[in-house]
Amino acid sequence: MAQLCAVAKGVVYESSALQIGFTREAVSASSCKLNLFIGNKSTSALENAKLEVGMQDVVKTQLSGEVGTVEGKKQGRVSLACASTRPFSSPLKASLKFSHDGKAQSITLALPILCT
Repeated sequence: MAQLCAVAKGVVYESSALQIGFTREAVSASSCKLNLFIGNKSTSALENAKLEVGMQDVVKTQLSGEVGTVEGKKQGRVSLACASTRPFSSPLKASLKFSHDGKAQSITLALPILCT
């Protein structure tokens, strides 16, 4: 995770059916914009996809857009504006919940944002 926090783009999760990448833009010393790209590598749709961000007590976030449905072999995008309210040393956590091939799934992500 420390390596991802030092770069402006990368991949935070990858499986045979899903790839989640990011780009990050610094806005100030304590805030940034994170774009998450949800890549569906399979032929069936990811449905009802929703991103939930934790740690609201130390990082104020504002989500722009919804993931919703990502068709097979396509990509969805969501933007996340983040502003830390105080220093923190563990990565920002988020959960991506979706349905794939009729099965509900949830993936916990460690997002590449730290403020020490």
